[in-house]
Amino acid sequence: MEHQIEAIKKIVKEDLTDAEAKDLLQKMEKNREAEKAGKPYMTFDWAKAIMLIFAYDIQNAEFGLKEDWEDSKAIGLHNQKPIPPTKQSKFGYCLTSNWATPVLYDTDNNQCYECYKEIDQQLVTQGLWWPEDVRMSFDFVKEIMEDLQ
Repeated sequence: MEHQIEAIKKIVKEDLTDAEAKDLLQKMEKNREAEKAGKPYMTFDWAKAIMLIFAYDIQNAEFGLKEDWEDSKAIGLHNQKPIPPTKQSKFGYCLTSNWATPVLYDTDNNQCYECYKEIDQQLVTQGLWWPEDVRMSFDFVKEIMEDLQ
C-alpha cells in the first residue's frame, strides 16, 4: 500500500498527504469494483435540478456526490442564480460517478435531493458545470415563473 500511496502522490498534481492519497486510492478501487459489477455511471441531471430549484423555491444550493460529499461538493446556486463552481476541497468538485450518487443540497432548508441520470461509460464527462444550454433553460424557466407571479 505504501508503494501505491507514493505512486498516486506523484501522478496527482496537488501535494497530497498520505491520508489523502490513501483516500483517493480507495475511491479508485470503489470505481473499479462498480465497473466490474456493471454499475452504470450517474451524472448530475441539470434538467431535474432546474425543476427542483423552482418547485421548492431553492435559493442556495450545493452540488456534489452524496457518498463523497466533502471531496466533491461545490456551491452552484446563490440567491437563486447559477454561479461558477466554488471549489471547496483540494480535488474541486465532481458530478459523475458509478459508486456515489449526484445530489442537489438545499443549504437553506437542509434538504438533499438525488439529482442524476444514468449515462453510458463512453459519455462520462466530469466538469460540466451549468452548461450553456442548461443556463438558457434556467433563465427561460425563471422568466416564466416570474410572469406567473
